[in-house]
Amino acid sequence: MDLTNADTHTPASRLSDGCSCPYSLSFTNMAPPSGMYCNNDSKTFTLTIENNSYLPLTDMVLKDTFPEGTSIQSISNTFIGSVDAGTGVGSNILSITGLVVPAKEKIKITIVIISIDAKDGTAYNQAFLHNLPPRFPESLPSDDVLSSAIGDRCNFYFITRGLSKSKWETISPTDCLIANDGKIVGTSSEFMPGNDYEVSLRNLKGWQEYIDTVVIDAQNSFTIDSLTPGEYQIFRFRSMDDNCSVSLLDTTIFLEAPHDLLDFHISSNSPVCEGDTLSLGSDMSPSGEITWRGPAIFGSGYANPIIENASANRKGNYTATAKYGYCTQKRNTEVDVKGQVMTELVGSDSYCERDTLHLKVIAVDKTSTLNYLWSGPNELILDDSICIIPLVNLDHSGYYQAITDNGACYDTLGIDIKILPAPSLVLDTQLVTDFCAPLILSPKLKDDQDINYQWYPSEGLNCSNCAYPQVQPLVQSSYQLKVRNTYNCVDSASIQIMLNKVNVALSPNIFTTSGSSENRFFEIIPNCVVHFIHRMDIYDRFGNQVFSSSASGPDEKIDTWDGMIFGRIASPGVYVWLAKAELVDGSIVYVSGDVTVL
Repeated sequence: MDLTNADTHTPASRLSDGCSCPYSLSFTNMAPPSGMYCNNDSKTFTLTIENNSYLPLTDMVLKDTFPEGTSIQSISNTFIGSVDAGTGVGSNILSITGLVVPAKEKIKITIVIISIDAKDGTAYNQAFLHNLPPRFPESLPSDDVLSSAIGDRCNFYFITRGLSKSKWETISPTDCLIANDGKIVGTSSEFMPGNDYEVSLRNLKGWQEYIDTVVIDAQNSFTIDSLTPGEYQIFRFRSMDDNCSVSLLDTTIFLEAPHDLLDFHISSNSPVCEGDTLSLGSDMSPSGEITWRGPAIFGSGYANPIIENASANRKGNYTATAKYGYCTQKRNTEVDVKGQVMTELVGSDSYCERDTLHLKVIAVDKTSTLNYLWSGPNELILDDSICIIPLVNLDHSGYYQAITDNGACYDTLGIDIKILPAPSLVLDTQLVTDFCAPLILSPKLKDDQDINYQWYPSEGLNCSNCAYPQVQPLVQSSYQLKVRNTYNCVDSASIQIMLNKVNVALSPNIFTTSGSSENRFFEIIPNCVVHFIHRMDIYDRFGNQVFSSSASGPDEKIDTWDGMIFGRIASPGVYVWLAKAELVDGSIVYVSGDVTVL
């Protein structure tokens, strides 16, 4: 506070003492702006006295009283004056007499106080100066430097200290409707067994406050009963023998209702097909309020709501909430709304006997997982998109149906299949011949009415579209026959022509140069499989060639041997002959034998 000795007493006036240098005095107090804990906390208060006059201020008395539950811990010694006995350090009162402030000087007195058992909440402090020069007030109060008002006291706060090492348990009420027997059990080693404590708690749901007196038991615990469900905050915990409370502002205790007393179940007809009705169901005991929430801003207060003509945006998670008094149960169910299934069936509607039936279902939407089910004649059941039946017969004629589904939607397609009779052809796979007799191909055919024949290749056959063609020597080594009936059903078979290469050539084994004309010459008689003989050589028993003859083509014939060797009659004995022959299939064979000349 700033005062001057003058004739007026306005805040800006100065009080005059009649001399040329009036007194001018400022007296302020600085309290801890952040406050202090209500126990075991030290803070500093600063008193400032400023003498702006040219005369000293002497023999003043300063008095200051701090809140109950505090004690002065130390006082600065930067001033002229004496601390009165019984005040100062160790008490909550400070009295200084003989206080002097020299002219044009300022003194600061710092006082450290410690909280012992202060009452939590708002506190105040204001010091007073007494024994001032004449015409000053009898006592001058200190001014709060943090306030714009003149001569006001300092406001500060005693803060409750948080409780450490605590454990909290809850016991839910026993009834959903009359849920007023819930309990909170607190345990801490800092609780003193047998002591009474005042507990102040607040239910954050509704902000209702409770004050109760509890007694700490031998287990360092206390119980608060008769509570309804909620979120509780213990904001004051004070021993009845103390002023300082314990705060639990950072502790929220959830006292739950006995939710498990509700028997609550939900269901749905998911998955559903797009455009169908989605049905949601619930069952609750005891009966209460049920609400539903779901995708596309869905909400309902009915226990069993339905959504007609369900669209794809109804797919997702649905939550049902059951309420009965304080009790609540929530259930979730996932709902799937499937898109429509659109398919097409690919495949022929007619097959010949012994063909492979091949049908396939193709889905327009190839991203979905689909299930398939085929049914048809002969108790056919298949679970694939493709229906394949090899070697069909007439019993496979009938209606084939394919059902395609995605778990909710389905599409059904069907086709009437006709199995057509087919000719049944049997043809020898191999035929061995020497072509000495006409070679006729003779297939056997079942159901040979209105049959068309076609032999491949046509070369070497006297006809290619007849049933029994004759084979000429030897143009082709194999032939294939295809037969086709009026239903355009086909059967085919192949035959391989094999040459009989046994006894390719015949020859006499004895002849004489002086015998009858039929037996006077030696020659090789080729079989029907021989196209022509390229060469024949005859050797005596010493390996000497005694005869040789050759031909350049089938139009030439090798010579016969008359038994002459270089103009002389061959000596009687055994001679060996060797011939090179080309067969009708173009292959070359070598044949040999011996002949005895008599």
